Amino acid sequence: MLGDEFKQRYGKPITEQIKCLQMNGNFIKFLRWCNSFDLKQTAKGWQVALR
Repeated sequence: MLGDEFKQRYGKPITEQIKCLQMNGNFIKFLRWCNSFDLKQTAKGWQVALR
């Protein structure tokens, strides 16, 4: 859902943005890198919250 929202707002997939930033990693690494999000791993997956 978060990836879809990113694409809708910014017109490109999050993976493309990660490549533009020349970051080695994946979506979770990107979210950890951003100061706007708090991540928590649960049994069902990841929870993402705004700071």
